[in-house]
Amino acid sequence: MRGRTFSGGMAFTAQSAIFDAFELIAPAAGLVALKSIQLGQSTLLTDANEFICQITFHRFTGTYTTGSGGETPAMAALHQDGVASSSTLKARNDTVAVVGTGAIEVVGYDAWNLRGGYLYLPPEEDRIIAAPTDAIIVTVSDPGTSVVVGGTIVWEEIGT
Repeated sequence: MRGRTFSGGMAFTAQSAIFDAFELIAPAAGLVALKSIQLGQSTLLTDANEFICQITFHRFTGTYTTGSGGETPAMAALHQDGVASSSTLKARNDTVAVVGTGAIEVVGYDAWNLRGGYLYLPPEEDRIIAAPTDAIIVTVSDPGTSVVVGGTIVWEEIGT
């Protein structure tokens, strides 16, 4: 796949319950492929703070209710060709997305030990892909305490 690559960030802010770290909605005229996600935290830095969060990768198709309470981060092209992203990106939604008349697929699970950073970096053939207007949503489970979390998402737009 050879499309344009973009990134967006989630500023470091306290989280104390389940949240959608990123919600990436594919443009109407193309696909998106999830290239990477980096998450980190700056609160729990000692051995006594061993918390493991479950990370769930979802693909929402059709109609769904988007999460709320988060932010709409700026998106940047990783190559300076002057083209803006056609996707929609949301970050840190405190109210997680729910399925409406569409469908939700769980396409993967992972675990994040909060004492270290988290990196999702699949090989190209294993990237999660969303069809036009569908979404890839990355949900982080309740961290068990208030944690200052931030991160970056990188994706490729194909056919836009």
